Order: sequence, then structure tokens, then C-alpha cells
Amino acid sequence: MKRLFLMLVLNFSTITFFANEKTEALPVENEIATPDFSMEDELREIKRQERWERRQEKRALKRTPEYKLLKSSLIVFGAITSSVFSVPATVLTIGYIYHAMIPLASSVGSLTNPTKLTKTFRSVKNSKITQKTITKYLEHLTDAFLMDRAKRYDVKGKKYIETPSKYYFTDIGIRNAQLNFRQQEENHIMENIIFNELKIRGYRVDVGVVEITETNAEGKRVQKGLEIDFIATKGNNKYYIQSAFDMPDLAKEQQEKKSLIKTKDSFKKIIVVKDDIKLKRDDNGITTMGIFDFLLNENSLDM
Repeated sequence: MKRLFLMLVLNFSTITFFANEKTEALPVENEIATPDFSMEDELREIKRQERWERRQEKRALKRTPEYKLLKSSLIVFGAITSSVFSVPATVLTIGYIYHAMIPLASSVGSLTNPTKLTKTFRSVKNSKITQKTITKYLEHLTDAFLMDRAKRYDVKGKKYIETPSKYYFTDIGIRNAQLNFRQQEENHIMENIIFNELKIRGYRVDVGVVEITETNAEGKRVQKGLEIDFIATKGNNKYYIQSAFDMPDLAKEQQEKKSLIKTKDSFKKIIVVKDDIKLKRDDNGITTMGIFDFLLNENSLDM
């Protein structure tokens, strides 16, 4: 019995010793190592910054004139090629832009606005196109340098009138092709040519409006707006120009001169006619010249 007791004590002591030895060899506290996310966070931040910079570059690019020109040119080019080669337009916009050019081509030199074109689409094409969309189409045509817009300017009020405006083709050949070489109205074509020549010479070209008050046949005072075809401005130089295809009589001549006289300022006033005439100047200081003198002499406005 004593021997058994001694053996149990010895075994217990041995187990306790080795247990203590093993416990001392192990760390007192087994801490779980947390992964380091600082590198991943840094990479994620770098990628986020790169995406932000790319978005900013795209936004900046879309605001440049080159981007607007490219976008508008592609849309207008699609409109023209789809019509010339009888290819169905894959984008409805292309077909609408092409059809929007036709009324503009037939009304060169006439006042027009998006509202008027919208009504034309609704009546002729049975389309529910909106005025906002038509405005965007006109912007594409001007941004692509296919057409140019001349705003109305109140001469006496010295302010711009946003609508209606006049639209001119930068290339008369495109205008004629749009109409299949019909409607060869020489007066409208000559007006378009004068507008283009002024733009080539570097002038800002507007349509002048002169507000006057007259007494009508009933004896009532009424307000009227007389039109000057072009106000050409470059720096401090300003010219009032009328495109008069023909002035066969005194009544027509007075009609063309009336708006110029009513400006009541000292800027030079010019009437351009189709005939090859000798330059002349009347008592009101209004110069009349032929279209050939105007086009062939780059200093013709100062003659």
C-alpha cells in the first residue's frame, strides 16, 4: 500500500513538473496578429484619385471648342451622307438635322427661330419634336461651321434681341444642294454672299433693328421696327450695310435708305446692289456700290 501511494505521488509530481515546463515555454497570452491594411488603403486611394482626374479631364475636354466642333461635325456629316447615299439614318437625330436644314436653306435672309421650325416639323413631318431639341440641332449646325447665326441688335437700345435670328450658309453650294438646286433666288443668295465676305474679313456681323414711331393712315402713333441687313463691327469700326439686289425706282431707294437714316449716328452707311455701277454718295452720306466693287476690293467699306 505504501509502495502504491509513493508511486502515485511520484507520477503526479512528474506530470506537474512537465506541465510547468511546457507552460513556461508557451507565451503567456496568444495574441492574434491583425493584418495591416495601410498598403491596401493607399492603393485604393491612388486608384480613386486617378479616376477623379480622368473624369476631370473628360469634363474639361467637353468644354473645349475642338470637342464641340468634332461632335457637331460628326452628327452633321452623318445627316448629309445618309441623305446623299440614301442610307437609312441609324440615329433619329441625323434625319431630323437634315430635314431642319431644308427650311433654313429655303429661307436664307429671313428671320427664324426654334419655335417656327418646331411648327414646321409638326405640320409637315407630323413629328412631336420639341423646341429645345430644335435649338440643339441649330447649335450643331453652327458649331460644325455649316451655318452661321446673325443675332438681332437694337441700334437705339444698344442691346441684343435673342430671337428670332437669321441663319446663313457658310457655303452657298451646300445651300443649293439641299434644295436640289431649286429656288435660285438671287437676292437671298447675294445677301448670304455679303454676310460670308464680312465674316471672312473678320467682322462681327449682326442684324440691325431701328425702332421708330410713325403716324399711320388713321392718325394714330404706332411703333415700327426697321431692319438693317448687317451691322459689321471690328474694334471701333462699325458699318451699316444694306443688301439691295435691285433699286429700280425712287420708292425702292427710299425704302432701303430709311432705316439707315433713322439710326441718326455718324457710322458709315453702305448699300450694295447687284449692278456694276460707279460708286456714289448722297447728301445723307450713304454710299451705294456694286457687288463686284464690294467683293473684289478688301477695303471697299472705306471707299
